[in-house]
Amino acid sequence: MATIAPRDILRAGPLSLTLDAGALRWIGVDGEEAIRGIELAVRDPAWGTVPTVFTEHRVTRGHDGFTVELAATNTAGDIDFAWQGRIEGDADGTIRFTVDGVARRSFLRARIGLCVLHPRSLAGRPIRVTTPWGTTHARLPRTIAPVAPVSIVRALRQPLATGGSLELTFTGDLFEMEDQRNFGDASFKTYSTPLCVPYPVWVEAGTRISQGIVLTLDRPSPSTPGTASRRRSTRTDPVEVVVGTRGHAMPSLGLAAGDPGTLLTDGAMDHLRRLGLGHVRVTVDTVDDAGTDRMLDGLRRARLVDAPVELELHTDEVGTGVTEAIGRCLEGSQPLARVLVFERASFLTTRAAAVRAREALRAQGSAAPVIGGSAAWFDLVNMGSVPIDALDALAFGMCPQAHAGDDATVMENVTTLDDLVASGLVLAGGRPLVIGPVGIAYPFDPWARGIPPAADGLPATHDRRHATSFGAAWALGALAHALRPGVAAVTLRDLAGWSGVVAAAQPGLPTLVTDDGLEPGAGDVLPVYHVLADVLGLGGGVRRLRSTAPTGVACLALAAGRRRRVLLANLTPAPRVVRLRFPGSSRPSVRILDERTLPTAVRDPVAFHADPGQPLDGPEGWMLEIGPYGLARIDADIGGR
Repeated sequence: MATIAPRDILRAGPLSLTLDAGALRWIGVDGEEAIRGIELAVRDPAWGTVPTVFTEHRVTRGHDGFTVELAATNTAGDIDFAWQGRIEGDADGTIRFTVDGVARRSFLRARIGLCVLHPRSLAGRPIRVTTPWGTTHARLPRTIAPVAPVSIVRALRQPLATGGSLELTFTGDLFEMEDQRNFGDASFKTYSTPLCVPYPVWVEAGTRISQGIVLTLDRPSPSTPGTASRRRSTRTDPVEVVVGTRGHAMPSLGLAAGDPGTLLTDGAMDHLRRLGLGHVRVTVDTVDDAGTDRMLDGLRRARLVDAPVELELHTDEVGTGVTEAIGRCLEGSQPLARVLVFERASFLTTRAAAVRAREALRAQGSAAPVIGGSAAWFDLVNMGSVPIDALDALAFGMCPQAHAGDDATVMENVTTLDDLVASGLVLAGGRPLVIGPVGIAYPFDPWARGIPPAADGLPATHDRRHATSFGAAWALGALAHALRPGVAAVTLRDLAGWSGVVAAAQPGLPTLVTDDGLEPGAGDVLPVYHVLADVLGLGGGVRRLRSTAPTGVACLALAAGRRRRVLLANLTPAPRVVRLRFPGSSRPSVRILDERTLPTAVRDPVAFHADPGQPLDGPEGWMLEIGPYGLARIDADIGGR
């Protein structure tokens, strides 16, 4: 196995880029991200990504250019594919990425080929497309496209905000582009082979697959009058955050009841009650014999934390068991906030099930709204058929790991919630949105890919990063983009355990561990607890703000009377400096959650939440530094208003 540097910063003339384990990432010019990534992907028949093992990974730098030589294998199940790759970057800004591989035995595959990720910032911008039949012009959609916005592609030319354009030429297969925002990704993807070609495909042993992508840069000379490049902010610049005066009401913010086997202590329950959750989502399979016990356990948890119930019913096409489940829920002491209903095989709402839920509520004298859409990703409602006229709101969830699970991708994808909300409101036709579950890992596998557990036994329905500061930063990022006008409710993952906000034992799962090996005990909390405590603790509503780097630092502004609160999360593994502008505010104070304060935050959450922190110095543009995946809470009063 080859020794690979974690990441290697390279240049090809005016282009800057990162080599990351055989893939190119963040190809930029003049501070603008032009291409998010280029890599070879091998996908099994169920669209699972087959991991790459490199046997050669050699980088040679030249004058304002580079060469990368690769050799690798992708092996899983029946799939056995070996390939060589070469990446060349020239001083004029040309990049060539070629691969040549062979199937070492016969197997079925969904896809083997090069993929290009284009940043979501291209939405709404024009592109030029070359097909086998000529050249056309198109505009990438602002709302999320349910079908491929560009199909049967040989070349793409996209504009650069800093002037000029970038062209990609593809060889070895036909390519097409899909809108990956459907799946929670912050990108468009150009890939081979077009999905109009039937799949999976049988690959005979000995079959060779060769493809190439050439990237060329065309931009005006800076010496030409009026064409000087406009410098954009970089990751080393201070992030400017300005708090606005306009805002909207806070949506209901809640958590899922989680696994019935999770053992909650009295101390954990006390912490959960202090949050003042807007609801607890109780998920019930109305066809499964075990569904009743699971529902009763979830209702008990909602009662113990004193939160209204958001009832999520998974049923069959006609809504078998829906009436009985709603009846049992209404027999309890907790208010019923809303009912979500989905068909258990497709994860979509059927008209018959929605009608049955509404009739059951009406018969019980309940005015709780009936919600439907997708129990999984947004793509199901965008590409499927939802009886929106039979619903009071549209529902869907969000997980950032549909296609990749590395730290950078997971963090980048929180911004997709902006597009999910905007596109969801269009589909909803004036109805509000109910978003959830929202989490780094999904509580079930919508594609039934059979993802195996980790080596220590942690199943794929949990992600160990959730229990760390990384998970807390991601959660704040998700809320910053999800708590928007038109959203009625947002549900994050569980009350407790590996995907929860308080520590709890889960029989059969590994011991819960947060940053630096810290093992929270009974009565302790996870870092993400303080995100909810800070959001819900102020009360009031959400205020708009402006940020120069939303992919690097997540920002959420809150207001209650004269009180103002800004929550910041560093979404990167390097320190970031923030300049905060708080017009009309008194001298604010800041409390930081980072590696220094983490033990106190976990062990004594009450004291940590009550700590006002330190005063911020400065005239009106207050500066602060936030460490890797750190969080900051800034509180201030608006004087005289």
